[in-house]
This record gives sequence, structure tokens and C-alpha cells, in this order.
Amino acid sequence: MTYCGRQVNSYTNQPKVSRKQALRMAVSSAYYTLFHFLISEAVANWNQASLWATLGRAFDHAAMKSASSRVLNAGLYQFRREDPSVAEKLRKVAKAFIALQDKRHTADYNNSTFWTRLSGHAFLDTPFWTRNDALDFFTTAERAFALWQQIRTAQIAQAYLVSFLVKNRA
Repeated sequence: MTYCGRQVNSYTNQPKVSRKQALRMAVSSAYYTLFHFLISEAVANWNQASLWATLGRAFDHAAMKSASSRVLNAGLYQFRREDPSVAEKLRKVAKAFIALQDKRHTADYNNSTFWTRLSGHAFLDTPFWTRNDALDFFTTAERAFALWQQIRTAQIAQAYLVSFLVKNRA
């Protein structure tokens, strides 16, 4: 079983937690795993390791989503002089961050979302998430980690991390 599968199982197999609560926790955890991973990558560039925890508190969910959205905006970021494969991988990381944050907001704040083990929900009007959906969200986070490992030293990847803290002046 993959790491993703173990994480989802750890939530859905808790005896005192409802299935709905477990799936909500799993979705939220997938986002927070990527959120904290990117913060740790950014603060690791700071010379004073003793200040990493303090620096990590400066990161904001909305600012990180905004920075990720800018990366996806071809008008703002054309990456003309960058390796196209690095730029594409960065876009995928940014897209994963945004998607997972949106799913976390649904999991944490949208009580109208219906959660179940069942599948075959294509014809329902209500948002309908399953255990497999939660697994997909962890897989999205894992793919983002793998892509990041391939581009983490690239100039545009490092600029992306800095953009989490710098106000957009465009």
C-alpha cells in the first residue's frame, strides 16, 4: 500500500471518528502536507536554522495561493528564458497547491458536501466525495512533492518560494 493509502486508512479506520469526519481530515491533511512542505523548502534557504520556525510563521495561505495563481497566469509568467520542462513542472506544483487548498476549504467549511464510501456519483448535484477522492488528493500532493524534487534548485522554483512572502506589485 502506498503512503497515500496508509494516510487515508489511518483516518478512515479510527473507531471514534465518523466516516465523514475522517474523509474531511484526510482531505485537509493532504493540503497541509503540501503547504508545510513548501514552507520548509523556503525556510531551508535561510542561513540561520534556529530561526526557521519563526520564519515559517510568516507564510500565509492566501498569499501562497495568490503566488501560485500568478505562476499559472501565462500573461504574468511566460518563462521565456527558462527550461520549458521546469516551467511546466512548476505550473503543476502551483496548480496542485491551488486545487488542494480549494478542496481543503470545501472539507473544512462546506457542510453541504456529502461524504461516503460509495462511488458512481456523476449524476448528483451535490458535491459528493468518496474515500477514493481523498486518496486522489494525497496522490496529488505526492506528485507535487516528486515534481518539486526535480526542480527545487531552479531559479524559477526559488523565485516561486520567495513570491510567497513578497507582495505582488503588478
